[in-house]
Amino acid sequence: MIKCILPLSNLRTVTLSAHPLDLTDEEIKHLAISWPALQTLVFESTPLFDLPPRSSLKGLLWLALYCRKLHYLEYRFSEASGDVILDPDDLATAANHPLRILAVGSSPLEDTQKVARFLTSVFPTLSFLSFSYPRGQPDGNSLRWAEVESLIQQR
Repeated sequence: MIKCILPLSNLRTVTLSAHPLDLTDEEIKHLAISWPALQTLVFESTPLFDLPPRSSLKGLLWLALYCRKLHYLEYRFSEASGDVILDPDDLATAANHPLRILAVGSSPLEDTQKVARFLTSVFPTLSFLSFSYPRGQPDGNSLRWAEVESLIQQR
């Protein structure tokens, strides 16, 4: 589905809708390299069976590195998907990205400090972090996202 529009390198707004839409970090990297002019990127996807997404913070880093004009992003990823090693040089290059709005849905989260540090370093102008409550009720995961939101606001 995505391969046919990857050559359109001047796209500014893209909404990808599929259920499930579950890309790997490498697929996210390829997408980000292909669409450097993106300003708005929306991954509309409903998770199936509470399976964690295959993409991680590394996928978010690829978007920050290669889509430097991105200011609105809806992206579900898994911080809890194992120990992802983020290259310090990539982090330094991605720093000070102008992203303003990040909607993470029900992205699985364990290490609130790690994610808050990543977000404040890479996206210092982030002004709105959106996350969802499964079944309309707060759970441990959404409470962790609320903590990340609080940590970001304290910067």
